[in-house]
Amino acid sequence: MRKKGKGTVSNKFSMSRRQFLQFSTMMGVSVAVVACAAPTTTQPAATAAANQPAATPFTGSVGDLLGKDMPGSPTHAKGWTTKLPDLGEGNPPAGEPIEISTTRRVDAQTAFGPGDSLDNNPFSRMMQKLFGVKFTVAWTWATDDEANSKYNLAMASGDLPDFLETIPTAIFVKMVEADLLEDLTDAFPKYASQRWQDTWKEYGDLPWTWSRIDGKIYGLARVEDLAHNDTVFWYRADWLETLGAKAPTTLDELHDLAKAVVDKGLGKGASGTTIGLMANKEYAHTWYGSLDPIWGGYGLIPDHWSKEGDGLMFDGIRPELKEPLQLLNKWYNDGIFRKDFFTVQTSDSVQDVASGLAGLHFTPSWGANLDTVKNDPNTKWAFADIPTGPKGQFRHTENNFREGPFAFKKGMEHIDKIFMITNWMQQLT
Repeated sequence: MRKKGKGTVSNKFSMSRRQFLQFSTMMGVSVAVVACAAPTTTQPAATAAANQPAATPFTGSVGDLLGKDMPGSPTHAKGWTTKLPDLGEGNPPAGEPIEISTTRRVDAQTAFGPGDSLDNNPFSRMMQKLFGVKFTVAWTWATDDEANSKYNLAMASGDLPDFLETIPTAIFVKMVEADLLEDLTDAFPKYASQRWQDTWKEYGDLPWTWSRIDGKIYGLARVEDLAHNDTVFWYRADWLETLGAKAPTTLDELHDLAKAVVDKGLGKGASGTTIGLMANKEYAHTWYGSLDPIWGGYGLIPDHWSKEGDGLMFDGIRPELKEPLQLLNKWYNDGIFRKDFFTVQTSDSVQDVASGLAGLHFTPSWGANLDTVKNDPNTKWAFADIPTGPKGQFRHTENNFREGPFAFKKGMEHIDKIFMITNWMQQLT
């Protein structure tokens, strides 16, 4: 195993970003929370409550409760089973479910099985059965520009969903200034599990970098699971076989391989234009087709902060960036990148790979696109370590607490429910 470059922060938080997003993003309509309905009776509330039968404590298994919505493979031929944690006291709750509206990030690959949708799928049904929470989706977005537009519109109209996913930083600050978000300073120590609190405590103030303003906490950090999102170099092994080439170990070798892929025209996309190496408008770093390993070959990531003397300096303004910029400019002029890569959304990069236009890209371990196999049965994907820079350096995105926090609309009544679900899901890892 290669030792990672200088400054890498180990990820001790076992809850993955994908899991965190999954629990929090199956939600949303832009209406207030629908609380449990009051008894429809003329009796005083206390009398009516006293006349209600006591809730029967849940004594069965979580699997029995979920039935066909049980995740995993409970009836798999190989005998695989899924064990879920205990639900905790009071779950599942009696009575009608509580509605919590939310926003939801999607992309071109978001799809559901027959009869399922954003509002009704195995995950949302599981949350309703286990915790009495019905998530509804107010609106979705697929690109950063769309997220900015919809969040701005919702903020201007005052029509915010209850639970907000990964709010763009500038908009988050405006929401705090306008007193539109709940103060979570006391809620986090009150509702977060001890495991959650202890884990984040190990990172000091880092978890609150993007959500603490004037000493108060207004959001929960978006968490990157660095093990899950650790970038590797994906390549079409069938293309390398055609070229008689090996996986590159240096940036120079990567350049030569990508140039050969373009010159040979190995891409089979509709446009007929082969892409040597995937790149898109988020060229500092992104979740698919990132260029952060190229910058990292020179010891920098443009949108990161790194130590400088007794403080920090934003890497994007360091003069040392000129060298990798010159390299990338040369690669662009050599035809290695898509000509309009700087206009391409990250989610569209996925389509370039799926259509067979691109076969070399920097993406985490889940990044191989199996649609290429459907389109071309000869497709063979393989991955290798990140090529090193001119001085043998090796570095890529490494901050597991990221911008774009999760937050709650001011007046949200059921913050505890979101913490309860998160606490439970942490036990799955």
